[in-house]
Amino acid sequence: MDDMKNFAYGTVATAPTPNTSGETFVLQTGQGATFPTAPFNATMWPPDVLPRIFNAEIGRCTAVVGDTLTITRAQSGTSAQPIFAGFQICQRVEELYSQALSAMRQYTGREDETFEDDEGVDDYG
Repeated sequence: MDDMKNFAYGTVATAPTPNTSGETFVLQTGQGATFPTAPFNATMWPPDVLPRIFNAEIGRCTAVVGDTLTITRAQSGTSAQPIFAGFQICQRVEELYSQALSAMRQYTGREDETFEDDEGVDDYG
């Protein structure tokens, strides 16, 4: 399962080239540190709006080096969007992660339980 990190968020400083298929995303200074170790899925969407099926894209981040993310585009049934400077990008819990948790519960026979860390806090809630 992918690593997760709370509040993994950034703003694109330098857009990928070409903007609908380029895979190199440069974030604002220092924002790469907010993301977990790759690989993980990330959602990208325009500034000043909420991510929606018609304006957002899910990509698979395969590397984080400083403030540069390498992302395989148009994942999880989404279409490539034209990405420009100012676009927002974050790691979010999505359907694929939820399905993996469900499968883990079924495999362990713990469908009615939550997964908890050592402090008793839900890992996914």
